[in-house]
Amino acid sequence: MVESLQQDDRGSWLTGLDQIADRRCEWEPSDRGKDFFGEDWILPQAFWEALATERIDELIGLLQRLQDRPFEDLYVERSVAEQGAQLAQGAIQAVLAACRFAQREDPHSVADPLRQAAEWFDRAWPAAHVNVPETFQGEDEHFAAYAARRDGGQAMDQTVGFWTAWDLFDRLLGPTRDEASDRLLAVTRLPGRLGLPCRTARVPLLLYDPRESHGRIALLTVTLVRDNGCAFCPDPLAMGLTALWKRPAGVGDEYDAYRDPQNIHDSMQRIWRLAGLAQQGYRGRWSFTALTGETIQGLPKPGGARSLDVPSLSGRSAEAAVCCALWSAAGRVPGEAEQDLPLDRQATITARLDARDRVENPRDIPLGPVEGLPAKLRAAKGHLQIVLVARGQHDATGHSGLDVDPTATVGAAFERLLAMYRHVRNYQEHVEGQWNKTWARESEARE
Repeated sequence: MVESLQQDDRGSWLTGLDQIADRRCEWEPSDRGKDFFGEDWILPQAFWEALATERIDELIGLLQRLQDRPFEDLYVERSVAEQGAQLAQGAIQAVLAACRFAQREDPHSVADPLRQAAEWFDRAWPAAHVNVPETFQGEDEHFAAYAARRDGGQAMDQTVGFWTAWDLFDRLLGPTRDEASDRLLAVTRLPGRLGLPCRTARVPLLLYDPRESHGRIALLTVTLVRDNGCAFCPDPLAMGLTALWKRPAGVGDEYDAYRDPQNIHDSMQRIWRLAGLAQQGYRGRWSFTALTGETIQGLPKPGGARSLDVPSLSGRSAEAAVCCALWSAAGRVPGEAEQDLPLDRQATITARLDARDRVENPRDIPLGPVEGLPAKLRAAKGHLQIVLVARGQHDATGHSGLDVDPTATVGAAFERLLAMYRHVRNYQEHVEGQWNKTWARESEARE
């Protein structure tokens, strides 16, 4: 069994990538997690190393060889193996585009692999088209070349894959590798890239593995980029080649993502629409990463891996948390005034959103129960203080030391998760405690 090729073992990300591309190391799925899943996965690290050491030509050669690698072998679950291989090819093309930019090639040479990356991501994550205003990043010649058809015809389809490829390319070249993790160091922004305003919200997230009946605490990060884009994309920079359950093969228009309990990708697209931010001048990205003491100050460290190395994600239990994080990042619920809305660092919610279509007031969307709640609460105990669940979730009792609060709607949950709620509650408890002490002293005096 071959050990994971981490930087400390090989001395260089590029050396490890060379071994993988040359097939001098074979892998079994359980061996390769830290190289291909999670924040520290190998392709972005190899690009940043090549950029810092002026070895871009070497990396381009490795990427070209890597395209023939059978990435399906990374996955135990055959149902996601094809999707994972498509993600690998998309990431390879996006990194190749970043290499060409670093070599100061013309925008059309950069755009060619970006288009291929978008096509691979769309195969992996099929979803409905999204619309984009013509004014988006109008001053960026690289985006203009990327968005145009090769034959000069109509613009590229504005799909989730289109925006995922662009976002990955842009952040590989940006001033910071990824604001979702304090462990990623700053790199120098290359000339020509745009600095775009971003707003980020984070909330602890409870995950459940039904195969092992095991719960785990992770970190949900949602980032909104206000640049007139309008897609909500998974973040391969933070999650690597983690596969998301997709539309079952051979199923056509009758497929209903709302009733598929496994399809996390379509679930995220639905939440983006339900939250009311799809046409508000934002585009967004989401990720699940490891929750450690380094990630959010003030939280006890749950322990375990520094990176969330999971080959696949599924389920709908993150829907309510994602919706609340979107509103926090936006600083408002649609239709309300914008303000600072930080979320409580020691609280979370695990619940579905039980609404198929947009509702008049998104705060009124009802919450639905989730699978594996007892295991999730065991994982949260000792690390979080508040866990919100759907009202009617019958297995939410019997967890002393943890405030498990059944909640009816996502609007009520959002109010509970706001950091201000904790401050108000602590103040109320303090006042009540002081009153009880005073009352007790007066009662003793009367006796």
